[in-house]
Amino acid sequence: MKAPILGTVTILAILAMPACTKLQTYHAETPAEPCRVTADRQGGKTCAYSSLVQRTYTAGKLQQEHDYYMAFVEFDDQGWFREPKQMERLLDFLNRSQKDEDFIIIVYAHGWRHNADACDNNVQCFQSLLERLDFMERTLMDQSRKVVGVYVGWRGLSATLEPFESMSFWDRKNTAQEVGLGGVTELLARLNEFRSRDNPRRKGLGTHLIVTGHSFGAKVIYSALSHGLTERAIPRQAASLSPAKSFGDLVILINPAFEGALYEPLHRVAVNRCYPERQRPVMMVVNSKADWATRFAFPFGRTFSTLFESTSSDEQGEALVRTVGHMDRYVTHELSLMDGKEPIPKTGDTGTCGCPYLAPIKDFVADFERQEGEEWQFYKALVEEKRRFAPKKPSPGSEEKSADPAMDAYIVSEDLNRRDIAYGDRVHLTRFTKVREYEPNHPYFVVSTDEKLIPGHNEIYGEDVTNFVRRFYIRHIMERINFPPGPQCKAPLNQ
Repeated sequence: MKAPILGTVTILAILAMPACTKLQTYHAETPAEPCRVTADRQGGKTCAYSSLVQRTYTAGKLQQEHDYYMAFVEFDDQGWFREPKQMERLLDFLNRSQKDEDFIIIVYAHGWRHNADACDNNVQCFQSLLERLDFMERTLMDQSRKVVGVYVGWRGLSATLEPFESMSFWDRKNTAQEVGLGGVTELLARLNEFRSRDNPRRKGLGTHLIVTGHSFGAKVIYSALSHGLTERAIPRQAASLSPAKSFGDLVILINPAFEGALYEPLHRVAVNRCYPERQRPVMMVVNSKADWATRFAFPFGRTFSTLFESTSSDEQGEALVRTVGHMDRYVTHELSLMDGKEPIPKTGDTGTCGCPYLAPIKDFVADFERQEGEEWQFYKALVEEKRRFAPKKPSPGSEEKSADPAMDAYIVSEDLNRRDIAYGDRVHLTRFTKVREYEPNHPYFVVSTDEKLIPGHNEIYGEDVTNFVRRFYIRHIMERINFPPGPQCKAPLNQ
């Protein structure tokens, strides 16, 4: 019997070879200074880090040109650096900065079926997000922080022909684990060390580090950070109200492809403690119920790979096969469109080298003007308020209100717990209470959404979702408008 089986495996391996993508370095050029890339994104496609020209428009007319930056750090299937100089050049660039110079550093790890090719739509969409953030910083926020994007590249696309491309889902899961436990840990630690040195007091308008990942890229990030995040969540003293510490300033995972069992240690620590008034969000997971890959394919594969593992409860068995975002046990919030709102259609570049989901920067800026400055006023209001949240005790018979009028403007419902908060005039975030009542200022968000905001596994760059994430960051991290603590925290054990 062994010979036929061996023969079948050999035949499948031979058939799969033409479909496999080669392991290569897409950005092998590592010059001492950033490569210059023009406003139409020409040039520098094989450069490890680039200075990209941003054009600012007003009423459709070019007003100025300035730079933002994008770096690539690539890893092989074992988690080793493809070219260590990619990281070294990035750190040299940051460390050469002036003492009074601040940065927004955004790290992004891509997921399944993507890589670091310059024309991969994840590369193009990430670059579009950097353009928009640079516009916000220089135009709306009136700041001079440099925007630096760091794209973590690995072989998420390991096969190009079906059925081998779809079958690679489970193999890439294991590879993501190796990549996260390898050089990515060093990269993130070094960037966090720079952020801590450049902004030790976590100033709202100082240097910030935001770490993001999608799909198996989220597994890469979580594999690298899970131990540190759990350790930082533990109070310094048993009865202390010391805040849970973040890694960098915020971790964001979109449609993460890792099982709930990996999240369980952090979850247990997080729900078995209370948080002070000054607590800021630490991590946010956003998961779509319409994501077929994590909702169906992932548990299907995990069911077979864990077939002979024993479990002590049905809940534990579910956590072994289902992803964190698809388990009610972990969900803290729901993100949805407001009544009467329809999804914004894709208006981006649908060519072979573009981002199909996000409008070009020129159209993005023009849209601000068509809204008569509504978005502009949103950000200006945040800059002007800068008040820390301080809840008041309600007088008898009155409803509890925020002490900060800026926060009051965002509250949709008049519920005492303020469960429903608006982010702009299109989406709102609602505290999820199906399984348990999380503290209002619980800093570990697991947000469930639907197909209107994230239609599937890879369609994560919609206008509404990216606007929400940007506003969440500016409101709660940069401007430090906190979620209110509960009237009396009672952290139940063994949850």
